[in-house]
Amino acid sequence: MKPKRIIIPLIILCQFAINTVIGAAWVIPDNPQVIPEGILVNGIDLGGLTRDQAVVYLGQKVANVKIDEKITLYDGNKRWVLMTRDYEFVYDFSKTVDTALTVGNNGSGPEKALNIIKLQAKAVNLPMDISYDQEKLRNSLDLINEQVRTPAQDAGLDYESDSLSITEEKAGQELDIELMTSKIQEYIKSRASGDIPLTKKAVQPRVVKADLVNVNSRLAVFSTTMAGSSASRSNNITLAARMLDNTVVLPGETFSFNDRVGQRSEEKGYTEAPTISGKTLALDLGGGVCQVATTLYNAVLQNNLPIVEHFNHTMPGKSVTNARDATVAYNQLDFKFKNNLSNPIVIHSYLDNNAVIVELYSNANDKKRA
Repeated sequence: MKPKRIIIPLIILCQFAINTVIGAAWVIPDNPQVIPEGILVNGIDLGGLTRDQAVVYLGQKVANVKIDEKITLYDGNKRWVLMTRDYEFVYDFSKTVDTALTVGNNGSGPEKALNIIKLQAKAVNLPMDISYDQEKLRNSLDLINEQVRTPAQDAGLDYESDSLSITEEKAGQELDIELMTSKIQEYIKSRASGDIPLTKKAVQPRVVKADLVNVNSRLAVFSTTMAGSSASRSNNITLAARMLDNTVVLPGETFSFNDRVGQRSEEKGYTEAPTISGKTLALDLGGGVCQVATTLYNAVLQNNLPIVEHFNHTMPGKSVTNARDATVAYNQLDFKFKNNLSNPIVIHSYLDNNAVIVELYSNANDKKRA
């Protein structure tokens, strides 16, 4: 009797396997370009349709390809309204059908058969895929980020006390643009309602207190007079010197004046002032900023640091001789030098007694002379 007890379960198991294979063969489409039964998109049944048929069918079922919705982002009491039509959001039928085919034909052999059998038992309702102008949306999110970001603060030096002391670094925050893009896409695809909160991410400082422990001495100092400068020129010099102050150039790094000071624009407070243009003086936005670059250039020369990029004016200025000046123009002419020392260089730039002053700090053992 024992052999019978073993044989009967084996027969049942074999029959189940045969039925599974026959069932799978019945439901698996011969053509991988056919969407299996049990796949819907926004409630629209695409089962049994070929790729081309499904694209046409979706076009017939969806009245409006263009998406016209209002999306409100918020951060505390601040609100930003985005209209999807401004970013050319549309339902992408081709991409949607490709997703449906991927889901329906996932795996191979027994795995594929099992997945399709599961679809027969429980249908899958996929969201409609979308397309849009990614650059436009990115630009809008960049603008929002400018309003909500808190820049990280590098560690620096405190020059007010009798002896140098190091200021603590502080982490910052900025908009997580990649995550916000995904959230906006999901909001539209899922046909959600309500406002979307901004998601931010931490921004770590580039320089921490430990980086500056060996900075203990002033390596160089240079000053240029601002005598005769107009109010607008003095304003531009003040802004540039403020941006330059407490810059840390780590060992091996190349400093760029334009990268650090940034574009000279009205939004940042810069005004038109006289600047050298060819062989004449002309009004230009940010006129006078070159004096800050010139002062820094001469301080760098004092410690014999490698000059990576430097341009002279086309005519002599008032603050230094023509051979020792430096001209800068955003995205055109830059002043760059490399820190070839074994310790960081900290740039201290400020105005005092109608003069621009730039000091360089590092370790006393790094002091050189040109």
